Amino acid sequence: TFLFALASSFSMYADQYYLVGGATDSDWSQGEWQRSAVRAYSADGTNWAAAVKLTVAEGNNGLFKIPNSTDGWDGLWATSQGTVLTSEWSDLSTNGSGDNKFCVAEEGMYLVSFNTSTLKIKAEKLTEPSKDGDYYLISSVNDYYWFAAYIATDATNASKARLTANLSFEGKTFTPMASDKHKFKGEFDGNGHTIDYAIVNSDYSNIGLFCYADVAYIHDLVIGANSSFKGVAKVGGIIGFARDRSGDVTLKNVINEARVEATGSTDANAAGLV
Repeated sequence: TFLFALASSFSMYADQYYLVGGATDSDWSQGEWQRSAVRAYSADGTNWAAAVKLTVAEGNNGLFKIPNSTDGWDGLWATSQGTVLTSEWSDLSTNGSGDNKFCVAEEGMYLVSFNTSTLKIKAEKLTEPSKDGDYYLISSVNDYYWFAAYIATDATNASKARLTANLSFEGKTFTPMASDKHKFKGEFDGNGHTIDYAIVNSDYSNIGLFCYADVAYIHDLVIGANSSFKGVAKVGGIIGFARDRSGDVTLKNVINEARVEATGSTDANAAGLV
């Protein structure tokens, strides 16, 4: 069961935000493909989150900032150069005159959250889930965030995960998985469980639980009725954009109960699954 609509009228937030810099996968590059792996997501246009791997290094190699476009540098900055983000809220600035950037103290997978109304930001270091053979066992939303950050490289995007519990993102900012730069090529075993309150209200295209997939196997999974995916084009309840350059993308025993909406005036594809 699912609902989908094309070019419907609803509240769409025009903002886009990317974590760009030497500490992130994008480095200091520009362009949609390069920055697709470090997109932040929001349900309400105010509370944003990105699940990313952050590294530590000297100088700009260990810093990042948050531009609001794929090719520009305007956006959000630190209040002082080299502000070290922690799990406690720090101040954000919209003044880029000093080009002040952020960093973290330890390399790892992080959930970076920020609020564009209160101008606050924090970075919570995530703990690696336990494994059963080749499968990462996802039993909490923090495990999910960790896996989303972990597979955002070409070295790890063929990894496997298995849900061991239902996941609810109620009261949290949901982040989809995978990107154009690092398409998901692994296996995601829902194990009969449900992911609910997965809500994205986006000015991006290619939106779904997985934004991009190629040679992936996704099965035995339910996306709950309190979820919704809204984007410009290529929006799906399970996958936003599926490619078959290297092999088949396979869905088996998947159910999407979420609302799926595409708002673009042209090529505004929306589908319940892919």
